[in-house]
Amino acid sequence: LRTKTLDEMRQEIESLLAEAEKHRIEHEAALKQIEDLRRVSVDSRPFDPEKAEQLWLEAENLQIEGKEWLRLSVEKTLQAGEVKHRLDIRGQIEAIDESDEMWRKAVKAGRN
Repeated sequence: LRTKTLDEMRQEIESLLAEAEKHRIEHEAALKQIEDLRRVSVDSRPFDPEKAEQLWLEAENLQIEGKEWLRLSVEKTLQAGEVKHRLDIRGQIEAIDESDEMWRKAVKAGRN
């Protein structure tokens, strides 16, 4: 098991947040497209019920995809948060180690 470097962890956070943003944008685009499809479906129902039904079903399928994109966005954001938390904890541990070392040096210097 290899421990990731601080830079690797920061890069992972950036990558996860970029993926989350991409999925969020896909979700928003899907919502707009769903709205457009449903509007066209309602408008075309009196003239072409079959096409209206097809458009409505397409909007329903897109809504399912959009929910998945939103789920992925949230998942990637949470993963980035977990990595950030590990990074913060690691920083705290390193700070404690450094202060312990400084304390030891101060005690040793005081004995001389």
